[in-house]
Amino acid sequence: MTAAMFLGKVGTVKYLTPEQLFQFNDYAREEDVEEMAAFFDLIKEGLKMVVRRKPQYDISGNAYKYPNFIRPKSPEGVKVILIGKIDQFIKDYQAGKVKTNFTYVDLIAEAEQA
Repeated sequence: MTAAMFLGKVGTVKYLTPEQLFQFNDYAREEDVEEMAAFFDLIKEGLKMVVRRKPQYDISGNAYKYPNFIRPKSPEGVKVILIGKIDQFIKDYQAGKVKTNFTYVDLIAEAEQA
C-alpha cells in the first residue's frame, strides 16, 4: 500500500483524509505525533504486532491503542491515537491485508499534494 492509497487518493480504501492528518499533525501533542511517526516506521518494517482489542483513553479523552511490535530481543510499543480509520488499519495490518512502503513523513508529503 502506498501513501496515496492510505489517504484514499488511489483505490477504494481510505484510512485517513489529508485534512484529518493535518489536523492531527498540527494540533496533537508533540509526543503523540512522534509516536505516530514511530508507528508508521514499525509498520513499514513489517513486524508482527500485538494489540488489545479495546481502545484506551488518555487524560485528554483521546482514544488510543498501544501496539507492541515483536522484535528478536524485546517488543517495542507505541501509542497510536485513533484518528480517522486508524483502528481499522491496525486490524487490516494484523490480518495481513495490507503492507506499507511509506513513513509518516511520506504520508504528510503525499497529503500536501492536492
